[in-house]
Amino acid sequence: MGNIVLVLGGARSGKSGFAQSLVSDQERHSLRTSVFYVATAGIEDDEMARRVARHRADRPDRWKTLEAQNDLVGTLEAIPSRSIVLLDCVTMMVTNLMFSHRTEWDGISMEDERSVEQFVLREVDRMLAVFRRRELSAVLVSNEVGQGLVPPYPLGRIFRDIAGWANQRIAKEADSVYLMIAGIPQIIKEATS
Repeated sequence: MGNIVLVLGGARSGKSGFAQSLVSDQERHSLRTSVFYVATAGIEDDEMARRVARHRADRPDRWKTLEAQNDLVGTLEAIPSRSIVLLDCVTMMVTNLMFSHRTEWDGISMEDERSVEQFVLREVDRMLAVFRRRELSAVLVSNEVGQGLVPPYPLGRIFRDIAGWANQRIAKEADSVYLMIAGIPQIIKEATS
């Protein structure tokens, strides 16, 4: 079965750099030779283009980058079994899924909100199943969104809740979970051998 590691943290906590170091260690110490960086963020403006360029410059050229803004599960299915996958990031994946399911958020009913939540969490479950079934060694990066202020608008609150539930779902299934604080990894859940 594939190994799943979740790296959580706030903005600029060092989560992406730490996740990359975990993948580099796996690459050096295992028989898995292919590394796939699965990017979930699209480039919508110049500022995002600069962020993406910085991420690209920080990782080895030999890692294959796959853009997965729309069909994450399909992208994962195309990765050869027993590869290493670095997925950055879960919260952008949640955003993509939310907006693929619904585009109008003003006045959303509880029933419609629940429908979006169930859709996103089904996709999270499908993603986790692919990692296990295909024996992919996965490191997932996600923002810890529950420690900030309550967003003052409905879409922000809905996003925060769904992202939090997605993180819980992944953390429960993960073999290891780290929380990054000021660049220092804290072990939340340790893999048992």
